[in-house]
Amino acid sequence: MKRALGLILIIVACVAGFLSIRGTMPFMPVFGTSMEPELKAGNLILIEEVSPSEVKVDDIIVFSIPAAVREYYNYPPVVAHRVIKVRTSETGVTFRTKGDNTGEDPFTVRPQDLRGTVSQQIPYLVFCFFFSNR
Repeated sequence: MKRALGLILIIVACVAGFLSIRGTMPFMPVFGTSMEPELKAGNLILIEEVSPSEVKVDDIIVFSIPAAVREYYNYPPVVAHRVIKVRTSETGVTFRTKGDNTGEDPFTVRPQDLRGTVSQQIPYLVFCFFFSNR
């Protein structure tokens, strides 16, 4: 019985981890250092849904990268970066972003790619998943 429960917990953790990396969960692990010291690698960030019109300069947003852009610039599927410019036009609002330790992203974030803003982070929680089964 303990083995079955352990196996179920491992499967649930793996599925949740996979979905969070893909950006379909309300949380996401931080793997890179582009946003340090604000967001540290190994932390789990909680994503709060917001309307594109609510996003302001200096907010840290979580957004999906379209496949063509991701392949061309070698980006991960979902990124959390700081907004450095909000552009409003007749067609809608778009965002220019950058990591705190990197240069400006070479693309504009569209409103349909916005997942939300970073509301909180839980320190070192991602590392627990890697070492809990050893």
